[in-house]
Amino acid sequence: MMQKRKVVWDLCSGLGGWTESFAQSDWVVIRIEINPALEYVPFTRIWDIHDWMDWIDDLPHPDLIVASPPCEEFSIADPNKDRNDRMENPEKYPELEIALENVRTCLDIIDYIKPEWWVLENVRGAVRYFKKYIPKLKPHKQAIGPKQHQQFFLWGNFPHIMMKPNFTHAKCDNRTAQERALIPFEISFELKRAIENHVRITRWA
Repeated sequence: MMQKRKVVWDLCSGLGGWTESFAQSDWVVIRIEINPALEYVPFTRIWDIHDWMDWIDDLPHPDLIVASPPCEEFSIADPNKDRNDRMENPEKYPELEIALENVRTCLDIIDYIKPEWWVLENVRGAVRYFKKYIPKLKPHKQAIGPKQHQQFFLWGNFPHIMMKPNFTHAKCDNRTAQERALIPFEISFELKRAIENHVRITRWA
């Protein structure tokens, strides 16, 4: 009997890095992105996540949802930002409020769909914002990168992602915002492997 293909949704998908390894396998990949300049990225639908009630029931139910809402407003890389004031008074910074709302919307979609697995990714600077302003989001589950310079912070329900000990990733400043935000293929690959291995183990348990 033919096995049903698994489905992954990629919210705020950008260049599609989160789901690249899935796209190269037998998974059904659905990427949701608002930037029309990225319509050429395979499997991308130019939709607004905030309008999710308009389209969500027309898609196949996902086994996995990954999300990488834009991180610029949470980043600690810009020394000109008053991080303490932004933290205490986010209403003074409309773009920061939008960034937080993007995260809440991704979580609303996840809560509505209730997939077996989900992962939300962002930068180190997001940790304290999420802790204070998105209390339903539990502490991050995994940080990826060298201990002194962890770059990818993950929240969600997913098996531990086993990266190679020497894994590093450089985010060059001369890249576009989409290129800097691209999830490395290695992380996509190891997430897919962790989920598939967990499913196999569970099936024989």
